[in-house]
Amino acid sequence: MKNTRTNNSIKNGLTSTIVYMINILMSFVSQAVFIHTLGAQYNGIKGLFSNILNMLNIAELGFGSAIVYNLYKPMAKKEVEEIRTLVKYYRNVYHTIAGLIFGIGIILLPMVPTIVGEVSVPENIRFLFFLYLLSTVFSYLLTYKRSVLYADQKSYITNTVGSVFVILKNLIQIVVLMITHNFVLHLICQIGLTLLENIIINVIVNKKYEYIRDLSDAKPLKKEVKEDIVIKVKGLIFHKIGAFVVLRNG
Repeated sequence: MKNTRTNNSIKNGLTSTIVYMINILMSFVSQAVFIHTLGAQYNGIKGLFSNILNMLNIAELGFGSAIVYNLYKPMAKKEVEEIRTLVKYYRNVYHTIAGLIFGIGIILLPMVPTIVGEVSVPENIRFLFFLYLLSTVFSYLLTYKRSVLYADQKSYITNTVGSVFVILKNLIQIVVLMITHNFVLHLICQIGLTLLENIIINVIVNKKYEYIRDLSDAKPLKKEVKEDIVIKVKGLIFHKIGAFVVLRNG
């Protein structure tokens, strides 16, 4: 068991490093192509919308980290019912967050032209923001089962799938931009491939941990566990806000 966990830790660290390097390289190439094909004005819109949605992502408040932490012990002890309960709670929290972000995004939608200012692009600026919003919301709806892999020290699986999709997504978006110079198609590719990546991760998790395939009969989370998660979330709130401020000003 100890050797297995050590091997998993090595795999996790190695694949995390590889994904990080791939992200840097592909982001650099993709950004260069984006600016070359669409220009600085679209790049400014892209950066502004990313900042707005990163601000909305603060609504997550660190629930993911707190729940993964609480999953470590039941995963190690193979406490199936406790795992199912935590994963169901995680799903409900993330679905609520997705709904909250979508609601705030819809409220912001009429104000988007004012926030963006005067731009000379043919696309409807509200529609572009809506596509960015959908991409964020979809990620919250389908990402919760990843927590089981993280808690079971198998994040190398998500890292491997993630690295494949980083390459695939950037290559497809680069080809689409070079052929069409179309920002909407660029965003649709991003949404579609993000959705596909999360579906594949969910399929893998369902096959490895069949007991979380259906969570409809999972027990409610115990009050003391919920309180512990809330305490951890409170401790992460300022970290999340601080990280957003640093990244925004960086």
